[in-house]
Amino acid sequence: RDFHLFLDTWKVASHSTAVDSLWAEVPVVAWSQVKMQARVCGALLQVLGLPELLARSAKDYSDLVVALATSPRARARVGRRLTAALRESPLFDTQGWVLDAERMHRLMWEVHVAQGKSAHLVVAERPR
Repeated sequence: RDFHLFLDTWKVASHSTAVDSLWAEVPVVAWSQVKMQARVCGALLQVLGLPELLARSAKDYSDLVVALATSPRARARVGRRLTAALRESPLFDTQGWVLDAERMHRLMWEVHVAQGKSAHLVVAERPR
């Protein structure tokens, strides 16, 4: 494998590039900021249960990058956690997402047919 670590930018965080990197099992280091466009990558890491890759400050970001870049053992540990997270997280569960979307669409149609109008719906989470 040629890539061992993806460094996210913090003014405008990566979006699909971070998703692609995570899907390829390349750990991503991020530092979320205030604006929405600077929080996307951090949100991905939170959903995957990898908050240790989310820096809290510029110094923390730098320290985390150096620690991972210089320690094959630390990278391997994070890599194992990422691999496990990819299997367990709903983030990359395409089949589950499709099932949820189909269930939601059926419910919307059933409500429309029964009431003849749209309504606010809350769809219960599907057991994983």
